[in-house]
Amino acid sequence: MEDVHRDVEQWDGWFEDFFALLAGLWCRVEPRLTARAYLKALLAPVERKNTWQIAAYLGHTAPDKVKNLLRKTTWSWSQLRDQVREFTVEHLGDPEAVLCWTRPPS
Repeated sequence: MEDVHRDVEQWDGWFEDFFALLAGLWCRVEPRLTARAYLKALLAPVERKNTWQIAAYLGHTAPDKVKNLLRKTTWSWSQLRDQVREFTVEHLGDPEAVLCWTRPPS
């Protein structure tokens, strides 16, 4: 159990470092906070990862904030891709690993 606790503490520290890289993707604080919560919810034991389930996990009565983040908030997916790659290589990478990224459909 002690190993699990240590792993959770380590991951929590990694998440803060990870999100610090991503925070600049959102100009305003509200979308930034929603994005942070959304990413944590994606990593949480939420049975179904849809906007309603994630909103419920976050304590929202409706999925509006999550939907607005995904549909209306402006951010750069290519910058996100680059930041995820940078973090993965630095913190989780293995010199023998290959990181593949599939571009989302246009």
